[in-house]
Amino acid sequence: MTQDRSFTLAVLDMAGTTVDEGRLQDEALARALAAHGIQEGTGASDAMAAYVRQEMGTSKELVFRRLFPDGDTAARVNRTFEAAYDDLLARFGVRPIAGAEEAILGLREAGLKICLATGFGRHTQNMILESLGWMGLADLSLCPSDAGRGRPYPDIILTAVLALDIEDVRSVLVVGDTTSDVTAGRRAGAGAVAGVLTGAHPEPASRLAGADVVLPSVCHLPGWLASAPVVVRRAVLPGLRPCRTFLRARPRVTFPRTTCRRSPRRRRTCSTTAALPSGSEEPLSSGRRPPGPSRR
Repeated sequence: MTQDRSFTLAVLDMAGTTVDEGRLQDEALARALAAHGIQEGTGASDAMAAYVRQEMGTSKELVFRRLFPDGDTAARVNRTFEAAYDDLLARFGVRPIAGAEEAILGLREAGLKICLATGFGRHTQNMILESLGWMGLADLSLCPSDAGRGRPYPDIILTAVLALDIEDVRSVLVVGDTTSDVTAGRRAGAGAVAGVLTGAHPEPASRLAGADVVLPSVCHLPGWLASAPVVVRRAVLPGLRPCRTFLRARPRVTFPRTTCRRSPRRRRTCSTTAALPSGSEEPLSSGRRPPGPSRR
């Protein structure tokens, strides 16, 4: 297998990208809300469940803080959710996305380091890895508490860069099934961000968030890397800001073949993608106020 050697690290999401968990999160959320007086089937429960699905990929602790303005209540609901999820995980287990393990092994064989990332807590992440027999599959596994903040913040990706001694964040490839994964990769300055269609969000949402490519599954990742041209991201000079239409479209321009100065016999095809300037990231959510618990 051949691949673009400009990538040295792949940060791969777990649930929905490399791991098929079924509906464990939905059931755990229903149990957590019911334990705190919000019964399944009510308007409040349905609205909260819809918001959690919309924000899939975001740290659950952050999601619950948005749903419950009182910090202590949010922390209790998060602990209840994690306990319920761990119980369901122990009873029913999870399985890998078809071809995910082979794809990870292929990336490692090609020379990439692997970080498996999640929005769950450390104990839950370890339970998932143990149930799949994946404890030694990746070079590193990270959760929000390891990095400070979870997605859509870039902390997990940047922590992986530091922990694995990666020289340039532009050599990082980020892969995930949610807009939070894509946003985190863009904010971290990753060299490429890929969405997959085996999880929460559809292709248009991932594209809008800034994905360079959206693949049917992570098992297509090695093949995409083998065929992808070298990507060169242009820096935006201070004081200059691309127009809004250009930022939204994020066009890819393929230049004609040119001769490399260092090696006259070597030819390469380059493409470039405009990088978002600092401060122009997508908002954390759709801008609508998240539903809160009933005041009755």
